[in-house]
Amino acid sequence: MRLGLDTDGGGGMAREYTFGKRTYLIREDALDGYCDLPGEPPEIWVDPRLRGRAALEAWVHEALHCIHPRWSEGRVDRAAKALSGFLWLIGYRRRK
Repeated sequence: MRLGLDTDGGGGMAREYTFGKRTYLIREDALDGYCDLPGEPPEIWVDPRLRGRAALEAWVHEALHCIHPRWSEGRVDRAAKALSGFLWLIGYRRRK
């Protein structure tokens, strides 16, 4: 993951991450979470007000949409809950 300039002219910063062969802009916005798969460049948004396990679950959820774009919302949701629960159990936390 690398830090890059925000491309929308808003003056903020956006991180970038590559899933497979597509690079996504990673942003924080007042949405619980959103993955814009057909966008160019594709983007992921997660609400910066989310904290703790809820934030971890939202990031994992949106990342799974990128990795498995054909999965149903229910399947993504179940996998995100399971994976974020495991990561939380073994001590993964967000550092600022």
